[in-house]
Amino acid sequence: MNSNVTPFFLLILAIALFYVYINPGYAKIGTLRAQQAEYSDALDKVQQIQQIRDTLLTKYNSFSPDDLNKLETMLPDNVDNVHLVLDISNVAASYGLSIKNVKVNRDDTAGADNQNQTAPPYGKLTVAFTVTGGSYENFVKFLDTIEQSLRIIDITGVSFTTDQNGATAYNVTLNTYWLK
Repeated sequence: MNSNVTPFFLLILAIALFYVYINPGYAKIGTLRAQQAEYSDALDKVQQIQQIRDTLLTKYNSFSPDDLNKLETMLPDNVDNVHLVLDISNVAASYGLSIKNVKVNRDDTAGADNQNQTAPPYGKLTVAFTVTGGSYENFVKFLDTIEQSLRIIDITGVSFTTDQNGATAYNVTLNTYWLK
């Protein structure tokens, strides 16, 4: 009778070992293989990104320092409103004009998409000021010089006022931008 029980006992032991030890091990191996596939995909993407980075770095290094300085002037990577106002004041002074009543308003949400609420990669700076002390021709030359500057500037408003003595004040509002 002992010889009939042993195979039955070994069969039950094999089934128990399968459910207790072997089956969880297979499940763990399956999970590890899935993670390995994800990591392999991630490594492939990292290699692609590194290739793109190297290509872009090669292109960036091919630009002359003068061109890079012009690009930085056109669209700076920070907002430097003091330097901007000084530059505008220097241009005005070259035409015999002076800048007064400067007001600066920084708008970091310029151009944001209302539906997605995504912020653009640039910020907007609104500068309003009054120009006095010169002729209309010099004022037009001043605006032309600002228009021709490397920095991206949108003149959004110009108005004129004349005081009792006949002196004209030109109120100017402009927008400029920077990369965030």
